[in-house]
Amino acid sequence: MEPENAGYRATSTFLITAEVLEPAEISTLLKLQPSRSWRRGRATTVHNKDGSVRALGGRHENSGWKLFADPSWIERPLEEQLDDWLSLLQPRGAALRQLSERGYSCNLDVFITEPENVTCRFEPRILQALGELGVGILLSVEVMEQAPGGAG
Repeated sequence: MEPENAGYRATSTFLITAEVLEPAEISTLLKLQPSRSWRRGRATTVHNKDGSVRALGGRHENSGWKLFADPSWIERPLEEQLDDWLSLLQPRGAALRQLSERGYSCNLDVFITEPENVTCRFEPRILQALGELGVGILLSVEVMEQAPGGAG
């Protein structure tokens, strides 16, 4: 799955949400520790790169468990990031299917930043493998405005 445009930047995280979930239970089941977790009704926050936390003024509508991509994946094309996620998640397939059956929403949250419109094609093998795990894709694309004359 390659965007038709060069110069895109894609980031991906693995996200589990439900009205009620216990982060420790998810961690035990998946044998992974989350990068972030929260409970429904708690204040929404942003964690800055410097380690500080800023409140956004809202409340979480659902509980959540989030795992950031390995830092080595970030500069790689999105298709390679998805393959990396599959390598991490496929051995946990039974646990992921159990979570889906319990009504938890399991997704790869993909965010693409692009200076122009972008077209993405997800390879059928990736979609099939994610579907077998009960994992969806949340795709957000932000088209960055360029300054007049094409300068970023």
